[in-house]
Amino acid sequence: MLAERATLEEIQRRIDEGGGHSPFAPAVDLGLRFSPVMEQWLRDQLEALPDADA
Repeated sequence: MLAERATLEEIQRRIDEGGGHSPFAPAVDLGLRFSPVMEQWLRDQLEALPDADA
């Protein structure tokens, strides 16, 4: 997930350097906003797993 976010951040940087106009800008923005939500959801799911020692 972190590598995906880094890739999206690089794409966003390039879009910004190019004047901010790109047909991909909305998808990149959505990915950047969605990534932290998904990461938190995955952490929550891992925390909810039963303890293997129990």
